[in-house]
Amino acid sequence: MGTNELNKKILKYLNNELNPSEAGELKLMLDKSKETKAYFNDIEIISKATKTIEIPEFDNKKGYKTFIRKHFNKPNKKIRLSSFLKVAVILIIGLIIGIVVTKRLPEKQGQLVEIHVKKGERVNISLPDGNKIFINSNTILKYPSNFKGTNRKIILEGEAYFEFQSDETNPIMICVRDNIIYGNNNSFNIKNYPTEKNIEIIVEKGWLSVFNPNLKNNNCVLEAGDKGTINDLMPLFIEKANNYNSLAWKTGKLEFEDTPLRIVAGELANCYNVSVEINNKIQYCGFSSTYDNENLDNILNDLQKMYDFKISREPDKIIINGNDC
Repeated sequence: MGTNELNKKILKYLNNELNPSEAGELKLMLDKSKETKAYFNDIEIISKATKTIEIPEFDNKKGYKTFIRKHFNKPNKKIRLSSFLKVAVILIIGLIIGIVVTKRLPEKQGQLVEIHVKKGERVNISLPDGNKIFINSNTILKYPSNFKGTNRKIILEGEAYFEFQSDETNPIMICVRDNIIYGNNNSFNIKNYPTEKNIEIIVEKGWLSVFNPNLKNNNCVLEAGDKGTINDLMPLFIEKANNYNSLAWKTGKLEFEDTPLRIVAGELANCYNVSVEINNKIQYCGFSSTYDNENLDNILNDLQKMYDFKISREPDKIIINGNDC
């Protein structure tokens, strides 16, 4: 990848100097190889971000750090959308110099650590660099055992809460489906279950950038208090994180204010790792209360007292029945 002929055509493309014949030749080169297409996309993003028309050269860690120091500064607390292009370049540079982790890493990089958290379980871990991850149930998390330098990539399938103090020149990257998530000195939650259409990201502290190399203009920054939602129809939608219960699985804190019972059931299921079923007649009954690491049985008793519901338990399921509110 990156032959002289290809680089010449890319430079002409960046300068809008390609004639129709050369444009056709470049297209053939890009269509022939996914690796070449990815290389072209990387160079295009770097060019836009740095406002330079050149093919940057960095084939080792020293070159990478030099490039970072030359072109990028630490983002301010308030990140503007245009600033994300700088963050995106950090991601792309990392990919070009070989941050990508495969299922089997080369021996010199160490093996891939896989953590499988079963239903009904939760696990807290510290990475080799001291950063902390709180992992929810039904989750698979992978990272290289040699977790240092530029080899700091995490793959998440499920839900986890991250507390990171990271090195700006060696960023930690989290991969969820086709998206790459990156940030510094932050606390955030990512929910990425394969059975759900949406990926949900909530930032409590610091900032995060989200980048999808397969989509054009899918570059954005989430700040503290933001919630980002990604799905096939919507690359990234940002809103304020106003659901207090989204992190209840980690904090144990729940708050309901005339909340429909169908939503209460979902919040309890997520917080207590148990399926909660209700019949259609009572799904819109409102419920108000606040809990802090409360026993589930006490919450169910409150519901039963308020509406005289019939509540039954099975090994992995709670069933709530009633005739009306």
